[in-house]
Amino acid sequence: MHPNDDYALENENEYGKNEMWYVIDAKEGAGLYVGFNRDVSKEEVRTRIENDTILEVLNFYETKPGDVYYIPAGTVHAIGAGNFICEIQQSSNATYRLYDYHRKDKYGNTRELHIDKSLDVLNFQKYVPQQLDSEKLSAGTLITRCKYFESVVYDVNNREVRIPVDAGKFSSFVCMKGTGSLHFLGNTMDLKAGDCIFVPAMDGILTAEGDMTLLMSHV
Repeated sequence: MHPNDDYALENENEYGKNEMWYVIDAKEGAGLYVGFNRDVSKEEVRTRIENDTILEVLNFYETKPGDVYYIPAGTVHAIGAGNFICEIQQSSNATYRLYDYHRKDKYGNTRELHIDKSLDVLNFQKYVPQQLDSEKLSAGTLITRCKYFESVVYDVNNREVRIPVDAGKFSSFVCMKGTGSLHFLGNTMDLKAGDCIFVPAMDGILTAEGDMTLLMSHV
């Protein structure tokens, strides 16, 4: 889990972290742990960590391609095996480990836990997934919006898709699947699944072509 800005700046000398997960692919039965499935208390969480029952009060969401989870700072979370995920986040290394299944490295050592700090910033209320209006932005679909970033998905299905960019923000584009190209200011950039490019802050229209899914994010 990650602290918010105020706590992280005071204790870690850096910003906190809010993030979004977009599921690109998932094996059968794969899933994510995100937030509590009911309201809990600090005392209950500490006890459940000690007696290995913390998973009983966490949400486990089975995943499929296209699933989106916004994870505000203070939300306990973990990625299960079998997931391939694109993560959009604040630029921060402030991470607190609340529980680690008693795993050990090849030398027999367990990883450090940060229980007290986690309990300082943890959101103990039941997790409610972010709900957005099914807003259509030109040819794209808004999937996440918060004070730190916004993300839009564009399905480029063998048609020309025009995407506006402006002088107030830079944008990142990740090709989630397929292949295609981006055309901007006389330049052409070919893309395949897994490629990522950054478009500087300037006014204009970016044109996407091909058969691909793009994830655009900007601050």
